[in-house]
Amino acid sequence: MRKVVLSEYDSPFGLLRLAASEKGVHALALRESRRDFMTAVAKAYPDADLAWAEAATTKPGAALVRWLDAYFAGKRPGLASVPLAPAGTAFQSAVWKALARIPFGALATYGEIAGRVDAGGARAVGQAVGANPLPILIPCHRVVAADGKLGGFSCGVDVKAKLLRLEGFAVDLARGRVKAAGR
Repeated sequence: MRKVVLSEYDSPFGLLRLAASEKGVHALALRESRRDFMTAVAKAYPDADLAWAEAATTKPGAALVRWLDAYFAGKRPGLASVPLAPAGTAFQSAVWKALARIPFGALATYGEIAGRVDAGGARAVGQAVGANPLPILIPCHRVVAADGKLGGFSCGVDVKAKLLRLEGFAVDLARGRVKAAGR
């Protein structure tokens, strides 16, 4: 049985809930209660021993905290230092790997991601993006609709807008549109 440490991180956007083991970071959630988060992690990892503790209890958890500190300070931390271990289907994993390659300050459309993973279409990609258990780390907030509209986000469109602004984008939340700053 694997031990999965559940912890909390105080971000500028609210309390993040984190799940990590020695294998890697499994989940990150915003706007989810402790109980709901623990239930979701238990469902994804039914054989795991879950315990609330400091994130630094595991090496991946400590690396995640350093990454989040840098990210929210406006830096461009690379993901290489944070081992990721999300649970998902082969298709979801392929989509999440494609998302992880979208660099800080760049956007991609659902259709572009579909082309990168040889998916049947943007709709299937949208479902995999919505199931991403590691928002922010696996940057699903950088995926927009083909017409430039923000689209959805598991943590809320307002948080998506804040994350994109942190990365230098101009976001018109009233119109639901995003563009690179200065363009």
